[in-house]
Amino acid sequence: MIAETWHTDFNPQKFLSRVSLTQLIERNEAYNESSVTDAKSPCIFCGKASARGILLNDKSFLCQQCYSEVAMISYPERYEALRRQFVIAREARRLAWEGFREKFEHKSDESSLVFFGWASLLLALANPAFLILTAILLVIGYTKNDANKRKTDEWLGRKSAWEQVNPEPREPELKHFHDPSAYLSEKDRLVLKIFNHWPGYPPFWKYLRAVVISRDSNRCQVTRCPSRLGLHVHHMRPVADGGTHTPDNLVSLCDFHHALEPEKGHERIWGDIKTRYFTLVCGHERSNRATQ
Repeated sequence: MIAETWHTDFNPQKFLSRVSLTQLIERNEAYNESSVTDAKSPCIFCGKASARGILLNDKSFLCQQCYSEVAMISYPERYEALRRQFVIAREARRLAWEGFREKFEHKSDESSLVFFGWASLLLALANPAFLILTAILLVIGYTKNDANKRKTDEWLGRKSAWEQVNPEPREPELKHFHDPSAYLSEKDRLVLKIFNHWPGYPPFWKYLRAVVISRDSNRCQVTRCPSRLGLHVHHMRPVADGGTHTPDNLVSLCDFHHALEPEKGHERIWGDIKTRYFTLVCGHERSNRATQ
């Protein structure tokens, strides 16, 4: 069973931090020939025409400037604003606290003269004249300790009052793009569309693969397949035909059944297999799913 917080791993900023935009554009332009540089369609995000960007799998265009904007997003619009307000408030409080502490902080430091004063009593046993030294050390030591205690109490009082006036900012409840209960604006839906139609394998493939395999209970989803071979995550509708990088378009298949899928990249295997296990793998719903 997928944990309720599985969607917390969907973070555009984290995904795109691992992507080189320059290399992505170069590969994308080479794959789509001149489609991108001609910018025949406006940017899906800002609606403006631009000469540089990437062509998504559904042939939508994302300009370079909007890519950079998307790369700064971690949460849907409503929650992203709350997160940034929280970060700013927390940093402002930290700076204010450092300034306050630098100005008023008092570190308690008891005088060592009290210790030496009592220790000097041993000398007074041998020579009573040392009693004068003992008295002087104890008077000065205790006087310093009293002053230190007053300053410490004053500092702790100031600190407590400051903390009451400047409480820690309350961390907002943040919801991720794939959270079913999250509110998504039109802009958020565009962000999801960009990732759902990302050219080639998306930078969040590892995340998607984990979600799908967990959902499918780590089993090949061809009915009655007993295979314990390695699992592949397969697009039921190919991305070249508009298929999306979403869990509902992905299915877990074992090595054998994945090789039988007659789509681009599998033709060499498709023509070689002539057994009674020959199966056309497209969309399927397993009838003997593992009990949850």
